[in-house]
Amino acid sequence: MMLLMMRNCKVLLLCVFCWQVFIGQSSADTDLSITEAPTNQTTEFGDVVSFSCVASSLSSSAITYAWLHDGVEDTSSLTTSTITIHVSYSSFGEYTCLVRTSEETVMDKATLTVSPLGSVSISPTDTFTSDGTTESITCSADGGPNNVFVWTHSGSTVATTEVLTLPSITDASKGIYTCTVTNAAGSGSLNTIVYVTPFNPTTSESTIGSLVTITCAADGGPDNTFEWRRDTDSSVVSSTDVLVLDNTDPANDDVFTCTITNDAGSTSTSITFTAQEPPTNVRATVLTPRSIEVTWELSSPFGVTGYFISYSTTASYTSGGSVRVDDGSATSGTLTNL
Repeated sequence: MMLLMMRNCKVLLLCVFCWQVFIGQSSADTDLSITEAPTNQTTEFGDVVSFSCVASSLSSSAITYAWLHDGVEDTSSLTTSTITIHVSYSSFGEYTCLVRTSEETVMDKATLTVSPLGSVSISPTDTFTSDGTTESITCSADGGPNNVFVWTHSGSTVATTEVLTLPSITDASKGIYTCTVTNAAGSGSLNTIVYVTPFNPTTSESTIGSLVTITCAADGGPDNTFEWRRDTDSSVVSSTDVLVLDNTDPANDDVFTCTITNDAGSTSTSITFTAQEPPTNVRATVLTPRSIEVTWELSSPFGVTGYFISYSTTASYTSGGSVRVDDGSATSGTLTNL
């Protein structure tokens, strides 16, 4: 019995040894590996790109290939080592090469990045707003992955998110905003305009001789247009921000209204203009051989701050001078040293 037990034990040991050797040889013979893996690529909409994958095996089993796009198998390329892609914006993502034999499966993957060029959109297309309100503008784009959004205005970055928020609109909020979307394959951009209804209208005046120049202005914009109308007959007297009136013409005694308009709305402001009629009954009296007194009667002293008395010593007015009288209520002035 002892010999038999030894024999049985020997047989058992030999059987275990043989089983271990058999399994080891099988594992070595069926080793499967990818020798040429797909590589990352960048592209644009409309291009054609390909990913390739090559595998080898020590097994005699047939090698089959499959491709997955973001984890979803592309059955059209089930048995090919190359996948060809006619690029659309949705083609971006991970492409996995799945290699199989009857004993093993191995895989490797690469990323396709599609440029957002040509796909950028902004909602709303343009923004029409007013002073003090809050606005949100959304930029979106196809392609990817890893799209980065940057908003700029007047040369400065104002946001790095898809949504641009403009709190409490001011005059500085108006103008062109650009959304630029970038990834590893390239970039695309689009402009939008924020129109702010004109507000805070003002006028300013300057006088040269008898001509008064009145300039109209307002915050808001862009692309403000101006129109001046005479109130008595609603006639348009200027289509620019500037209105020029003769200060000595009584026909200009009227109310004039400036209306400022852009695509977001309009505002207006008015002025009352009173012409300053020139003095009447102007007379000159010789006082001495070299001095003259000039007298006059006031026509409309309201708003007059002074007078200039000019003279010439030649008939062609090529030489002479003037005297300034800094009193709007004065009725005379003297020229001396003639």
